[in-house]
This record gives sequence, structure tokens and C-alpha cells, in this order.
Amino acid sequence: MKSWQLILLTGSMATGCTTEAPKACSPPRSTWGHPRSFGVVELNKIALDREGKIYWNGKKVSREALDKHLAESSTFKPEPWVFLETEMGMSCAAVEAIRDQIEKHVNCPRRCNEGIMTVWDNIPWPPGTPVS
Repeated sequence: MKSWQLILLTGSMATGCTTEAPKACSPPRSTWGHPRSFGVVELNKIALDREGKIYWNGKKVSREALDKHLAESSTFKPEPWVFLETEMGMSCAAVEAIRDQIEKHVNCPRRCNEGIMTVWDNIPWPPGTPVS
């Protein structure tokens, strides 16, 4: 075998084997809502960055602290809605784990939403509302 063929074969074998977790995650759960204007609804925002950090209403928290916040807020009357926003590149397993953690405490699908908040900031609600 020629040396360039050996290099090409070795390179293709090396790139075909990876232990990195998949990053193309499933879309938001079909039973959850989609981003929209929330108006006067109480809303807790949970954000996940690509490094696995968790943010509760803008403040970095641990998984344990998130669990505590979710459990506590589920006792409020009215129960706040939850909005999950994830950064691209986040581990799919971590995204699913946070979704499961949210569903453990929150009345989903009614109060769970996922998407990118800034995309929806200026979209009229309800759908069909004329844009002025």
C-alpha cells in the first residue's frame, strides 16, 4: 500500500470513532409549549450553556439548587411557568436530564416552554395579530 493511501485510511478510521456525546439533540418535547409573549404570567427562566452551566433567572446555580428552586416555585399560587433555553453545543444527555428535572416539579405540559426567548420577543401574539 502506498504511503498516501495508508495515511488516508488511518485518518478516516480515526475520525469514524468518537466517544463524544451527540450534540444534535431532539427538539423540545412535543407536549411543551413554544415561546411566546408571556405578558403578566410569572415566569422562571432556566438557561443551559454549552459548557453545562445552569442559570436560574440569570444566576448560575448547581443541579441541586435548580431542583430546590423548582420544588419551591411549584408551591406558589399561581404556579410560575418555566421557560427553558439551551445553547447549541450542549450535551444532549444534559438537556434531557434538565427536561426530566423540570417535569418532576412543574405542571407540564401546561407550564413548560422551551425555545430561544430573543427570537420571540417581537413576534405578535396571538398568531394573526396585525403587526403595526
